[in-house]
Amino acid sequence: MAYRLDQEETDGILAGLDVRECGGYVRMGVDVELAESAEQAPAPSPASPQVVAGLTYQGWPGNRNYAGPAPIDEIASQVIQATGPSGTNADYVRDLDAALNTLGVEDTHVAALVARLGE
Repeated sequence: MAYRLDQEETDGILAGLDVRECGGYVRMGVDVELAESAEQAPAPSPASPQVVAGLTYQGWPGNRNYAGPAPIDEIASQVIQATGPSGTNADYVRDLDAALNTLGVEDTHVAALVARLGE
């Protein structure tokens, strides 16, 4: 899933994301392959008209917030305890699940995590 940012708002949005993701996540450039034509994309890649430049934030091993592949109960325990500049991670996960559901996207891992947080 990718979002196109309004060019006039990009700097402000990325500044906010940089604050929210400051717990050890690294902003990285990535190529994003779109399911539909990228003719309207502001920066199509020369490699393919369906590939655009994108950004993601990634956590890496060694980061104190990185759980890595872990049992769902262990991840839930970490999420319940974690709070960042934008609020609690439990609220973030619940909001993420609600947003994905609104978009019609099923993410069984996120849904299972929300179920554990409610316990």
